[in-house]
Amino acid sequence: MTEVFDFRSYKSRKNLKQMSQKNRVYEIYLTTVKYILKHRSSEYNPPGDYLSTTADLNEIFAGNGNLFAKTFSELTEYWNIQINPAKDYPMGKEFEHFPTVGHLCSFIEKNLPG
Repeated sequence: MTEVFDFRSYKSRKNLKQMSQKNRVYEIYLTTVKYILKHRSSEYNPPGDYLSTTADLNEIFAGNGNLFAKTFSELTEYWNIQINPAKDYPMGKEFEHFPTVGHLCSFIEKNLPG
């Protein structure tokens, strides 16, 4: 006897997976921006109501690696990401390794399971 394939069920699961992935990317962006704005330099004034993924982290933190470290620490804690300090977070070169908001979001996405 042949098996009947429920195409609607397959399509629903596929759509749900796609939506979950889109929501995850959005959540990564929102949490990243939340913690960046929480620890940004007091000298930095966002150019609008939001930060784009191309926003310069060196400018946002006014070159202050300690402010960036607080943000990075809270983000890795929020997402439960284990980091290798030598590879993932080169001290003193934070803004070379993560020049923009998008680079930080990509790092988080890449290090999440599944």
